[in-house]
Amino acid sequence: MQQFAPSDPAGSAPAPQQKPKSDIGTTIIAWVIVLALVGGIMFFVVRYINKEQNKLTGTYYDTYGVGSVTFVDDKNITMNTLGLNVSGTYQINGSSLAVTYNIPLLGAQTINYSFSHDGDIIYLNNTQYIRRD
Repeated sequence: MQQFAPSDPAGSAPAPQQKPKSDIGTTIIAWVIVLALVGGIMFFVVRYINKEQNKLTGTYYDTYGVGSVTFVDDKNITMNTLGLNVSGTYQINGSSLAVTYNIPLLGAQTINYSFSHDGDIIYLNNTQYIRRD
């Protein structure tokens, strides 16, 4: 015997599907998580950039024992030779270190040095300086 499905008195229209209700709490939590992740990534990127910019900071002594170079921060430098200290600002351009000194009676004077850096060792005009602090 065959069985037939009961007929739909209103026609055979499918039942309307209901849209899922969005939960505002879940949306807020998702955005908070996304913002926290982005903020965390930015924090570490900024720390890395600052560390890279200031990786020269410290005092380097030449291997002859007569001079030192102190990178105070990312723009100030003090150079010492035989007890004579001279301070100025510096800028690194590839393999060149440009140091600008403010010399009394002469004003600002810029001197360019050949420069390379590898960890705790720098070279200025082929003279080796080693960081010891």
